[in-house]
Amino acid sequence: MKWISKSLLYFTFSWASLLMAEVPPEPSQTHITSDSLEVDSSLDEQTRFLFYGNVRVKSPELAVTCERMEVISSSKDNTTSMTKRLGQILKIVAIGNVEIQETDRRARAGLAELYPREGKIVLKEYPMVENEEGTVTGYRITLYRHQRKAVVEGIRGEQRPTVILPSLKPLIELESQQPENAAPSEQG
Repeated sequence: MKWISKSLLYFTFSWASLLMAEVPPEPSQTHITSDSLEVDSSLDEQTRFLFYGNVRVKSPELAVTCERMEVISSSKDNTTSMTKRLGQILKIVAIGNVEIQETDRRARAGLAELYPREGKIVLKEYPMVENEEGTVTGYRITLYRHQRKAVVEGIRGEQRPTVILPSLKPLIELESQQPENAAPSEQG
């Protein structure tokens, strides 16, 4: 019983020191910091990390801040050891004042589910995505990171998909900006 307590303590501090350190991430690493952390490795083939308070995620392509976060990862082996190795991240759930920053866009929501393997982010609870071209809101927004695609869902009469774009110039102004050697467009 005594060695289990020491193993658990060692395991918790090992992961805490790895995950809580304020060190810039290596090119292929993701760092998660928070006020507190719980690790549950009692699941058969998964490990669950629960982060509480001032959660910050930094990776080369993505930064996330929120109030709480749950990270589910696959275990590399099927042992019952307290120190089974961390495998691949399967799912991340960010809760409370979620902000996600990518290179060219920013998202906000009350809840976000990130699926790293699929390159998919699902935003819920008044989600909003913006970049220099405009802003999109809806009931649920699903971003497909590697496809540069988004699906915006609404609820009839409540949260309808909305796009806010820069002001459109009047057609007369657009026509006057055409180069003189450009042929006028044909209307069909």
